[in-house]
Amino acid sequence: MFLLYVDEADKIGHSFGPHSKEIRNTCSNIDRKINNIYNYLEKNIKNFEILIVGDHGMEKVNQEYDILSKLEKIFKENNINLNNSIEYFVDSTILRIWIKKNGNLKKIIKILTNDNFLNKKGKFIIPSQNKENQPDLSKYGDIIWWININSIIKPSFFSNNKKKSNGMHGYLDSNISKGTAIYYNSKNSNIKTINQIDLNKLFMHFSEYINLNDKN
Repeated sequence: MFLLYVDEADKIGHSFGPHSKEIRNTCSNIDRKINNIYNYLEKNIKNFEILIVGDHGMEKVNQEYDILSKLEKIFKENNINLNNSIEYFVDSTILRIWIKKNGNLKKIIKILTNDNFLNKKGKFIIPSQNKENQPDLSKYGDIIWWININSIIKPSFFSNNKKKSNGMHGYLDSNISKGTAIYYNSKNSNIKTINQIDLNKLFMHFSEYINLNDKN
């Protein structure tokens, strides 16, 4: 089994956006690469299977927000020392906060979840308040804030903060976590395409399908 990751669509999507002529040209180039792989396999390997999947989508970015300046303002207004009270990690779409002193947890949760800007521009996940049937997210932070779709957080750990991002992924919204997959089996020329399936279910779905075809 060979795994091949093609990253050019991700880079171009971040730079120019998901609806740009640059991303369309990039997708056409990826099509040609896949076609070259297919032609090589047809010539050199008797029986083979190909599974093509996307690992995430890409949404257009309309707004950037300086979340660190906002945090500093909130903590200053409440007479709390930011660096003495919390550790934080800023991704392009997620702010994760760890409370240094457990006694401050409820107080800081209340302050942040009551902030109008944070409530309007994103969604909170408080692992300690999760219900029993929900996954334990405590290792990701005591407070997790996910920015709304079409917006990003700057400065962040992963992004080049000197360059504007026109596309981003990693949003919480469930309706954008779906994708397309294509499976081909040369043994019986069987082609299967699945649209709008949850990305985290793609491999599970196709493993069942591939096993079924292997028996035929």
